[in-house]
Amino acid sequence: MTYALSWRWLYFLAIAFATFLYISYERVSDINTAWQSQQKIDAQEATALADLHRHMGYTGLIYNFKNYILRQNRKYLEHAEENILASMVNLEQLGQLQSTEAELHATLVIRNVINEYRAIG
Repeated sequence: MTYALSWRWLYFLAIAFATFLYISYERVSDINTAWQSQQKIDAQEATALADLHRHMGYTGLIYNFKNYILRQNRKYLEHAEENILASMVNLEQLGQLQSTEAELHATLVIRNVINEYRAIG
């Protein structure tokens, strides 16, 4: 009787352990999938931010707009307009990737600044 009881107990423990392993594997797999998805979003957001910085920064919109104002050379205005269009594309990308209210508000502020440059030019 004791021998049969210990086999049943061993069988039960084996099933319980296998179930535990399966559930743990599924949860870890779900966490891994979510982590990879978040990393992809973070990478896309970082790329869009870097592009926005390049298009708006001192080698982009600010530089070209300043030179247009100082030199009154139309080519700088054309380059500034190209920077504006590229910046707006980056802002659209960021708007699709960002999830917090603060991030969305920040992109709106940047969009308003770009529209002010556009109105002056």
